[in-house]
Amino acid sequence: FRFSFRFSFALNCLLLISFYE
Repeated sequence: FRFSFRFSFALNCLLLISFYE
């Protein structure tokens, strides 16, 4: 669960950065 959560969080961060860029 933890790994999945971290992976999802990282993906979300990347998406947010892409949108902000």
